[in-house]
Amino acid sequence: MSDPAAADDADEQKIEQTMRAALADHAAGRFAAARDTYQQILIKNPNHARALHSLGVLEKTLGDAERAVDLISRAIALQPQAAEFHNNVGDALMALGRTDEAVAAFERAIAVSPEYFKAFNNLGLARLRQGRISEASAALLKAIALKPDYSRALANLAGVFTQSGRHAEALECYRRAVQFDGKYASAHSSMLMLLNYMDLEPQQVFAAHREWALRYAEPVTASAAKAQAGGARDAGRPLRIGYVSGDFSSHAVAGFFMPVLNYRDRQRVHVTCYSNVAQPDEFTREIACRCDVWREIVNVSDDDAAEMVRRDGIDVLVDLAGHSAKNRLLLFARKPAPIQVTWLGYPNTTGMSAIDFFLTDALADPPGVTESLHTEKLIRLRTNWCYAAPGPELAPEVASPPASRGARGVTFGSFNNLAKLTPRWLRLWSQILDAVPDSRLLIKSNVSGDAQVQEYVRSHFADPNRITLLGRDNDFRRHFERYGEVDIMLDPYPYHGTTMTCEAMWMGVPVVVMAGQTHVSRVGVSLLTSVGLTELIAKTPEEYVQIATMLARDVPRLVSLLQTMRQRMRASPLLDGEGFARDLEAVLRGLAVPAERSGETPKPQ
Repeated sequence: MSDPAAADDADEQKIEQTMRAALADHAAGRFAAARDTYQQILIKNPNHARALHSLGVLEKTLGDAERAVDLISRAIALQPQAAEFHNNVGDALMALGRTDEAVAAFERAIAVSPEYFKAFNNLGLARLRQGRISEASAALLKAIALKPDYSRALANLAGVFTQSGRHAEALECYRRAVQFDGKYASAHSSMLMLLNYMDLEPQQVFAAHREWALRYAEPVTASAAKAQAGGARDAGRPLRIGYVSGDFSSHAVAGFFMPVLNYRDRQRVHVTCYSNVAQPDEFTREIACRCDVWREIVNVSDDDAAEMVRRDGIDVLVDLAGHSAKNRLLLFARKPAPIQVTWLGYPNTTGMSAIDFFLTDALADPPGVTESLHTEKLIRLRTNWCYAAPGPELAPEVASPPASRGARGVTFGSFNNLAKLTPRWLRLWSQILDAVPDSRLLIKSNVSGDAQVQEYVRSHFADPNRITLLGRDNDFRRHFERYGEVDIMLDPYPYHGTTMTCEAMWMGVPVVVMAGQTHVSRVGVSLLTSVGLTELIAKTPEEYVQIATMLARDVPRLVSLLQTMRQRMRASPLLDGEGFARDLEAVLRGLAVPAERSGETPKPQ
């Protein structure tokens, strides 16, 4: 007679062996094989907690966070003391935008395992998303205390410091993260983004970008197969343009990109969008509907994504991210298209030899001035930006500026990311307030509602009681209504505003900017020149203060600007979507033609 207990043990051993094989496939990126094996285990034992959990983690990796939450929650019901399960269901909840529930999950993981450093790291990210900077930094500092060489927590803490405007502390954290993990290209990219916020010498910033490329991109480019231009392209077929971005969502980049899709020449241009968006939203779906081909690459390796581009026969591949978050620069390092271009999403060079051209305009990059600060060849459009202005349902016209409605004094404002507000510029704004009696400053950003952030910002002002700090408005209409509380917008330096400058002008609020040497501090020069407001562009900090104070004393001028600003914008290149799309397509077609004729990729100058 057979022993039932022995048979059960044998079955259990077989399941464990199968589980080990599935985990090995999972770790090696053989996701299809791992999924099949997890599912086989669950057919035999529907209550196998580790299989449920691991399948849930895999589904989240593959983009199905809803299913991940369901599977891991079932695993938690079976093993409620598994801290890893709570942590990973929190990760899936974050992907769904259910941040409050994610915070609770990470806190449960910590309650089960008080030294679980990964849960503290994730809790920090969730608190940052909530705009609770103090709690975010506390959680990340705890993760680093538990594991001092934890590069991800160091990079995330750097992100918290960046969002708070504490640049020196952020830079030190990024340096430590990259030191501990020499392959952490995304953290190194974030460090380059941070350098744009700091008032550094342009050559120093360029050298840092080139260092990134030499470390991560150039070895890949050197070993990649040379892209085949394909000889003379059939002139009868449309030009195939590919756009790569992690910001095909409710993000500023998408707003400037939409006119390119809406007004493209469908007879002569074929557009493929390669989306690196982890959390799609309504804007993602709208973009997907408007392009010719939509490709999801968020969970696709750089090698596989490059092969996808080659199969699609892309003539010109356009990067819309640079070194900003969610970039796929190492996809471009593989040179999957004969012509590669960077545009829109980043105000500086990529530092890479694999990207041939940088699109800009003559005001953001005056000819003969910034060429040496780019590895790419600069191509100047009529204007580098085309703003998709919101309709009246989101952005109703403002009747008059606050100063003309009986408000006590003028209200200055800044709705830019707090990372752009350097101590030097905050002190300059304090000078403006001192020069304009009864004036106030309204600062609104994602993290301005945090008490720690408010204390830091106010410390730079002679009279902190004249500063109002507001957090993010989740409702778009309420966000635009806030512009009606401001008379004059003050642009930051060196990193100019782009979206916020366009929004302010659309709402009738003038913006004062100071021109710098390079693209990052000349965006406002281009935008204001487009609408004929060059008198609001300063050349020195002293002139910046003078322009702001003189404008504050001229209420009739503020009224006139508010009443005419939308018409100025409508008549400017900034709102000429069709003209911009034609210009961009002509430029990209011109870049592709030399490769078609010679079979070679043009080299950056």
